Amino acid sequence: MAIKWTDREEEELQEIIEALMGNCEEFLEGTDSES
Repeated sequence: MAIKWTDREEEELQEIIEALMGNCEEFLEGTDSES
């Protein structure tokens, strides 16, 4: 069963994903520099 997204919901979801990806990259960079 496919979920139907509205354009607004899809934009908000994309922003959340990008924010999470950014946080993951910062976290990985931080752990790399410490070790």
